[in-house]
Amino acid sequence: MGILVLGILAFANTSPGDIAGSVSLSRSDAKNNTFNVAGTGSTSIQASAVCSPTASECAINPVDGCNVTKQDFILNKNYNFPNGIAICANNRVVDCQGKSIIGTGIGNGVRNVDYDGVTIRNCTVSGYGAGIALGNWSAGASPIYANTVTGNILTGNADGLNIRMVWTTKITGNTMSNNTSNGLQDIYGRLNTIQGNTITDNSGLGFEGNPENTLLADNQILRNGGGIATNGKNNQILRNTISNNKGGGIAIISERGTAIRNNAISNNLHGLSITTKSNGNNTIEGNTLNNNTQYGVYLYGTGNINSPNIIRSNLVCYNKILDFNLELATGSGDLNTCSKPDGWNDTGTTGCTNKCQSLSVNWGGYKAICGPDKSIEIDWSTTSEINTVGFFVTWSDSKTGSYSTASPFIYSMGEGSQYSWSDTNKDGSPMTPKAGIYNWYKVQEMTTNGEGSVTEAFTTDHICSDTLLTCGGIIGKSCPLNYMCVCPKGGTTNDEFCTCKPK
Repeated sequence: MGILVLGILAFANTSPGDIAGSVSLSRSDAKNNTFNVAGTGSTSIQASAVCSPTASECAINPVDGCNVTKQDFILNKNYNFPNGIAICANNRVVDCQGKSIIGTGIGNGVRNVDYDGVTIRNCTVSGYGAGIALGNWSAGASPIYANTVTGNILTGNADGLNIRMVWTTKITGNTMSNNTSNGLQDIYGRLNTIQGNTITDNSGLGFEGNPENTLLADNQILRNGGGIATNGKNNQILRNTISNNKGGGIAIISERGTAIRNNAISNNLHGLSITTKSNGNNTIEGNTLNNNTQYGVYLYGTGNINSPNIIRSNLVCYNKILDFNLELATGSGDLNTCSKPDGWNDTGTTGCTNKCQSLSVNWGGYKAICGPDKSIEIDWSTTSEINTVGFFVTWSDSKTGSYSTASPFIYSMGEGSQYSWSDTNKDGSPMTPKAGIYNWYKVQEMTTNGEGSVTEAFTTDHICSDTLLTCGGIIGKSCPLNYMCVCPKGGTTNDEFCTCKPK
């Protein structure tokens, strides 16, 4: 039995209906207004500020639990508010101007239950059940409209931002990081714009919800328990960067009529997972799903995953186990690129229309330098590694000669790494080349399929020798390759007037 991992949750594939329930509300103890969201976390409005005619006006007397009713609240200092603040009128503004609202781990930092046209901006909110909470959690509540949440930093809460029955709202340019549950949870949201946010390092999902007609675009969703999990309809998930999440990049569960286009999804457990319940004209197009730990596209459930979904023109390459994994499902598409299709067939061909290029590693740089103990140090770096297992350094006594392995196997440390190895004799003593001889090197990559790329030949910029060669009084260094030391008539190489000139 396979397991689908969404963030910190694992669900057996045999009951995908349970997954859909992960974004439905399970109310408990309505008497004290504490509601749990089934799935990765909970939002509590217990011990939160409430709208009351006897509460202090925040702009006049900014105390714990104050209300924003008659005047906008513009902060000019940090506040410790265990119960947060409540917004209690339409069209009000809370502008923290970069200042902080700090709680003690429960309730909500900034709470708007019932009001339209509210703006919350430039606030750092930490230490709450939800940093910002919008919407009414009561049964049968009406939606709120046209709010704006922008430029906020929501960190160190349970959920960064939690919304329910929130419509036509703009959530832009916020940072939601290091929260113990989700970055953003959206229950029954409609017609919202969630764009340009940075959602990172949350223990739960970057985004979880069942939105409708919502734009989720241009967000950075990185290093969370999982990326995006949604079972809504008629949404647009566009141009997001979703990488290095412990769970899946995007999971669509019972999604209908949604476009998932031009997202960069890499280094997650899976790139994109789709259940056969997601059978409502979704379009999955133009995405890059590379270098994920298990699968690029994971299709699970019984039946034809493609009917009537459209899966086309996606780049699905270099994923560790399979590019496509069809677990009990069948499917087809058009103009996709992959190398490990696992039964996936584009229209009119076996496998994908295009094959992945053999690109494996991008070299950041490589060089050889003379070490202080007369050894030769080989340094190299990478900017990306795809299916790279490790490296060998090879050696020759001439640039165009035959190269043999000089180093032991050096294991990959991942993309963006710096590597170094010192050339030594078999007994471990420093390698001391013969006087006047250059050692030439190449770095050979090894990949999971036994292939790999190799650098161009390179050498030191001068001869490394056990003789203290000098030129112009520079101790221990000879002239560079294809140069010679030229001295005044009758002079020696120790003379300060000697210089290196081309041969």
